[in-house]
Amino acid sequence: SKAQLETAKSRYDTIKNETDQELRNAQLKVDQAKSSLETAKANRIQDDIKKRDLAASAASLNQAKSALASAKSSKYQDQIKAGSIINARAQLEKAKAALQNAQTQLTYTTITTPRAGIIVNKYVEEGSIVTAGRQAMAGSGSGVTIVEIADVSKMWVVVNIDETDISKIKFNQDVNVTIDAFPESVFKGKVIKIAPGAIVNQNVTTIPVTVEISKFDARLKPDMNASCDFIIDKKIDVLTLPVDAITETKSGVQVTVLENGNSVTRTIKTGITDNDNIEVVSGLKEGDVVLIPTDISAKRSMRQMRGPSGPPPMKR
Repeated sequence: SKAQLETAKSRYDTIKNETDQELRNAQLKVDQAKSSLETAKANRIQDDIKKRDLAASAASLNQAKSALASAKSSKYQDQIKAGSIINARAQLEKAKAALQNAQTQLTYTTITTPRAGIIVNKYVEEGSIVTAGRQAMAGSGSGVTIVEIADVSKMWVVVNIDETDISKIKFNQDVNVTIDAFPESVFKGKVIKIAPGAIVNQNVTTIPVTVEISKFDARLKPDMNASCDFIIDKKIDVLTLPVDAITETKSGVQVTVLENGNSVTRTIKTGITDNDNIEVVSGLKEGDVVLIPTDISAKRSMRQMRGPSGPPPMKR
């Protein structure tokens, strides 16, 4: 359409220039013929000679009139051609609109994710009919979830902390995370969020706490099960015992020590514990032999950090 428009415009300009020149030439010839006719009439004394000139001038006049009429007809043709130019221009605008509409329709065939990540679930198969997002926004539907995308560059563990222990949890607190799939590995993390509200489930009140894994590890996947050990205190280079080796009595914390082949009960002072080991502040020295009772059911009261039944499984 653009090419036709430019061609029509070029032809219109050429014909218009030619027509204007033809009009001027035809008018000039008419004026010349009239002048010749008047001269021929004035010179009647030379009628015999001028009759042929008169006839020729008359013929020239008629020819000039014919050319003038032809030029006027060409002018009407130019008007028709101008109409063709207008029609061609309209066709061009129509073609532009069709192109723009086709480009818009083409964009609807491409689905672009709003963020980077890895597709972990695909809910729609190729060839399925889904509600377009623009239609859903217009109120005709809520749309259809096509895929689930996970950003695995950062991983979080959401753990429910018993309300009796939430006072020990602080923002930016260090956490050791153990993944059930990789029990031999300990992943370092920090507390990044403590939920403002509690959750009550079967009369047990817990508070969701979000822990962010500090270092990216490709082994970690969304929805894996994990356990968290929150570091509420830390001491380095201290004497420790297994928790199962101590016994709590009214007199204090006691252990059984082997001295000269005999079992001797000794009262000790303890410090912090990680539920498996406990710090010995006084009462023992490095190298002492401590006996662990075979019946350790009485020692379970020391394991209070994880609650009465241990921490619930945690998911991302």
